[in-house]
Amino acid sequence: MSQRQAIPPEMARLAKQIATWRAERERFGPMPAKLWSEAVELAEQYEVGPTARGLKIDFGGLKQRVERAREEQESVAAEATSAATTDERSLPEEEPVRFVELPDVPLMAPASTETTVEVTHPDGAAMTARR
Repeated sequence: MSQRQAIPPEMARLAKQIATWRAERERFGPMPAKLWSEAVELAEQYEVGPTARGLKIDFGGLKQRVERAREEQESVAAEATSAATTDERSLPEEEPVRFVELPDVPLMAPASTETTVEVTHPDGAAMTARR
């Protein structure tokens, strides 16, 4: 898409939505995720530079989001390939833990009592909370 060509209708529609968002917002802040998501889809179709110019948005921000989306797509594809080639006799993967409830701790515990909670991920990442 050269600069002399008219921008595609879907890009013009999104550019108008972004302009409306800019005009109606009460204070500065990040562009809504929905608008970024649509911009990423257009950038995948028309490339980052022309899309950023057509939408009048930050080239660097759009490029980062496009790269992140590509990495996520590659990761999903790799997982699907891995799952398809896994031995059928293997155990199903467990759902990831999203919430952990700890037993009640007395509110008036002696000052010398220390509570430590450590959570470790299989990749080696760890989180420690001490009280």
